[in-house]
Amino acid sequence: MGNPVRRVANVAGAVFQIAAGPLGGWLAGVGVGEVSRQNPTPVVPAGYAFSIWGPIFALCLAYAVWQALPGVRVPGVLGWSTAGAFFLSGVWELLFPLRLFVGAQVVLTGSFLCAGAAYLGLRGVEGRAGRWLAGLSVGLLFGWLSAATFVGLATTVEGLGAGIGAGIASSLLLVAGVVVAAAAAVRAVPAQGRVACGAAGLWAFFAVIAGQGGDSPLAAAAAALAAVFVVAALAAGLYGRISPAGGRREARG
Repeated sequence: MGNPVRRVANVAGAVFQIAAGPLGGWLAGVGVGEVSRQNPTPVVPAGYAFSIWGPIFALCLAYAVWQALPGVRVPGVLGWSTAGAFFLSGVWELLFPLRLFVGAQVVLTGSFLCAGAAYLGLRGVEGRAGRWLAGLSVGLLFGWLSAATFVGLATTVEGLGAGIGAGIASSLLLVAGVVVAAAAAVRAVPAQGRVACGAAGLWAFFAVIAGQGGDSPLAAAAAALAAVFVVAALAAGLYGRISPAGGRREARG
């Protein structure tokens, strides 16, 4: 049987990150979305982008319940990393509405790093259920956090009153694109995780185009380029080279 503390930590973390959003809004008297709108930057995505948290929360909870079932084993690095990512994500939901921007950014970065470690930990997942539940939940979470962390850095700078130009903000967006693209190209990760990661990144980048296309053409162009990076990386990661023996392109993962 796997580590019982790790199993409980994942379930508790998944529930906490769902409950933390309403709790943070209640404590601060204002939600995450409103605080973000009050501190606009050239790379803030359209409001609909944040609806992605619905499937992320649902999939993470399903994964947490699955990994707690008797007989289910997950790699230690995956299990502990997902627990950390869930917990820190919830803490961010408490801090950001309170406008504790620096603390929130530090916690968000920690959640991003934990999700990244979990994403690489997917390489050790076995079985169809593991590839689907762990792959989709971790891939979607990491892909979204990859974009949110760098976009959030721009919001943090703006929230501190320093202001951030379109050039720097767009550069942060391109860095996010490179991170998502690099992750989507890791062939050792199950295909479900790579596709989910890439899809989350594309969702974020297209939302930036929708939100900034008229106000910040530079940011929209950076988001479009980031999306191109991701699509190219997904294609490279999901399909191998032409097989010398059969002359066919072989799917990976």
